[in-house]
Amino acid sequence: MGRGGGPGGSPAARGPAEQADRRKRRAEPEGSSHVRSPAPFASAAPAVPGGRAHGPPGGPPRGGGGRVRAAWYERQGPAGRVLTVGELPDPVPVAGEVRVRLAAAGVNAADVDRRSGRDGRPMREPLVVPGQDGAGVVDLVGPGVPKARLGERVWVYFAARGKAFGTSAEYVVVPAAQAVPLPEAASFETGAALGLPALAAHHALFCAGQVRGRAVLVPGGGRAAGRCAVELAARAGALVLATAAGEEERRAARRSGADHVLEEGDGEPGRLARAVLGLVPGGVDLVVDAALGDHLPWAAAVLARRGTLVGHGPGSLPEPALPLAELRARQATLRLLDVLETPPGELRAAVAHLGRLLAAGALAQPIAARHPLAAAAAAHEEVERGAGLGAVLLLPRAGATDEGEGGGSGGAPGAGPGAGAGEGPKAWNRPPEAGREPGPRP
Repeated sequence: MGRGGGPGGSPAARGPAEQADRRKRRAEPEGSSHVRSPAPFASAAPAVPGGRAHGPPGGPPRGGGGRVRAAWYERQGPAGRVLTVGELPDPVPVAGEVRVRLAAAGVNAADVDRRSGRDGRPMREPLVVPGQDGAGVVDLVGPGVPKARLGERVWVYFAARGKAFGTSAEYVVVPAAQAVPLPEAASFETGAALGLPALAAHHALFCAGQVRGRAVLVPGGGRAAGRCAVELAARAGALVLATAAGEEERRAARRSGADHVLEEGDGEPGRLARAVLGLVPGGVDLVVDAALGDHLPWAAAVLARRGTLVGHGPGSLPEPALPLAELRARQATLRLLDVLETPPGELRAAVAHLGRLLAAGALAQPIAARHPLAAAAAAHEEVERGAGLGAVLLLPRAGATDEGEGGGSGGAPGAGPGAGAGEGPKAWNRPPEAGREPGPRP
């Protein structure tokens, strides 16, 4: 960044006030996000290359000189020590991009792992606004993007892939294709909860082909990506087995469409494996697991000959012992996936399929917790604890819920730039759908 005291400047370039502020933040206890103002950036947002960004009619477009509230970190570590909330320059879309005024943003394990450093990837940017998922309204478009997209309700995915500005903010800029139309029947909270969990489940489930008529096991089938995998597999015509811990998780897995739900707390892993084989004597064709490292020995033991194990998350054992003899005896395939590296063709197919299911009223996304932007650290800590069975959301704006107050820069998106005629705060967060109709299969 610039030399004027921004996060990319050297310590010598920072003024005494900022240095004192940084010392104070390091000494503060964990558990809450720091609130900082003014912004750590001294420079305005860059101009739009190739032409002018187009905003809504009735006023000049925001961008280049405005400020937005955001949560960010400048070093990896515990949420309460490193997350800061304050103001940053307005993000401005360049050619092929849109800006979305966010009503809700998802907080996922991937965000937590990156911020804490547990994913093993060092920071390459001086400042990171976390968050891959969100939902809101397009309020600014870059050159080459149709103006007709202004005011469009969208859900956003992979917002921070390859860049440092994600969805833990009032606004986010993404490639136009990554702002997907959100059906009127779906709430912004549902859209914000999709993203990584649903796309990871889709990629893991269908990476080896169709699953109709196959036996699929989903460990942790009552939680986040596991619940999405259960629902997608059930709608695709698979026989779905899920494991769950406790009655609440078992109910969630059943509601998502699992044919059989096994209690994870039944005892040692061998007993769980015998329970699976009691239901499917020949073994399961596919295991889809967001924590495969925790379950490898018994998951391999229940695999059918030439079956496939798919892991799309490390679990608590990122380097588990590999049961090579078991896997070799079964001629098994082991696939380890990173959803952010999904091949473009598969990603487009997954996004289209999820859109059809949303339009049909499927993909129920229960919400475990909602936090204001100022409590970003609490949201990260909740995800780390594994609390709740649903999504953990940030609401970047006071008034982004049905009960909130609109108006001003902190009001509901319907009250800000680009709002349609007669669209008030109530339109921002429609209640979740009451029921589901069977959705199309891939």
